[in-house]
Amino acid sequence: GWMKREASSGHWKNYDIQTIHNPVPVEYFEEVDHLSAQGALGLVSSKPVVLVIAGNLGEDRKGGSVLEDILSRLANDDIQFLLIGHGLPSSKIPDNAKSLGFISDKVTLRIAHAAADLLLHPAPIDNLPNTVAEAMCCGTPVLAFDTGGLPEMITPGKSGWLVKQQSAQSMITELRNLLESRSYEPLRDSTREIARNLFSEEKATGKYLAHFDSCISLS
Repeated sequence: GWMKREASSGHWKNYDIQTIHNPVPVEYFEEVDHLSAQGALGLVSSKPVVLVIAGNLGEDRKGGSVLEDILSRLANDDIQFLLIGHGLPSSKIPDNAKSLGFISDKVTLRIAHAAADLLLHPAPIDNLPNTVAEAMCCGTPVLAFDTGGLPEMITPGKSGWLVKQQSAQSMITELRNLLESRSYEPLRDSTREIARNLFSEEKATGKYLAHFDSCISLS
């Protein structure tokens, strides 16, 4: 994967390098009813819910300028944005967006993931973001740019979608296509299954043990 290639091109090139994803706590794999989660957050089931999470939503490194453009241009669309994080002034949050501020409580985060129809991840570059992993474990497919380690996490058409061109317009076009076709609806089970193979504690433990056994056999 991307991180392994980066490591192999530098100081660690003469070492045996394995990619082992950080595991996501087992409770994230527990199913929360989609409609109940929407009701708990005051959302309506008749409109798709697009979740965005970042510590600082306005930070350019996290795609802040792209997000602001998307919120502005989709302010009148039949859609609900659910925002978690700080960094956006109230003037940048349209009427069709609900901001929950910064949240660290895992139960509330799981409810937000369950309420969402998809996670929008507008970062222009990222490694293996926990936000994406946690969303997938909850069965929430992800729309992101085709950058960094995201292609290792997202399987297009099964656990989300990757946008090749890094621009707000490209992301808006893809988002509107997804919302019109409602192609996110059948992906909850496949997203959770892919996440289980990537981020479960059992899978990570098995990979660590296999790597340790390999190292011992070579010594």
